[in-house]
Amino acid sequence: MYSTLWDGDSTGWFIRMIVAILNESTPVERFLVKVSMGGDIRLFNGQVPPWPEAVHAALVGTQLAEYFDAEFYFPGPDKTDDTCPTWLEKKLEI
Repeated sequence: MYSTLWDGDSTGWFIRMIVAILNESTPVERFLVKVSMGGDIRLFNGQVPPWPEAVHAALVGTQLAEYFDAEFYFPGPDKTDDTCPTWLEKKLEI
């Protein structure tokens, strides 16, 4: 399972790509990579949206999921939102 989520810090928005490992006794998530293609100045000069890091992360996440026959979860690729639960957090709510 691959999860892609928005996050942000003092330099701007970025994407966190995470893999969920489910075949262990306790499911866990592991951070894979941070994807950032510029700071928040892009908001003020009209460069985003679309967010190029979201396009890139969606492509890579989809390809990884297809290759490993896994699910890909990316809530809100068009809108920066750091409050979305990870796939595992959402799954454990059930």
